[in-house]
Amino acid sequence: KSNFRLHPYPGTSMYWEYKNNGWITNENWEKYNAMNLVIRSEKYDAVEFQHKFRKSYYKVYSWKNIANRVRKNPYKLLNLVTSLAFRKNLREELDTFERDNNIKK
Repeated sequence: KSNFRLHPYPGTSMYWEYKNNGWITNENWEKYNAMNLVIRSEKYDAVEFQHKFRKSYYKVYSWKNIANRVRKNPYKLLNLVTSLAFRKNLREELDTFERDNNIKK
């Protein structure tokens, strides 16, 4: 599966196409990142999509996946602290998103 997010940046032909068709749902530049869906989709509800993305991203930093990366390449042990800090940050963001959107775990 792909974790691809489409962001039609202002000034591009894609932006004007999406803007003219009413497909852009958010013009706040702070939301133009991997964690947010800023275009309308017939296939996905934005909150559901963002929740699934956050959960899948958090799984990449599961204890098991972190341990596997270190086991396969001991030099990655140097990145262990960074991975653990990133995992903690993702958990807090996921918890906040679920709380703010009334999503049960």
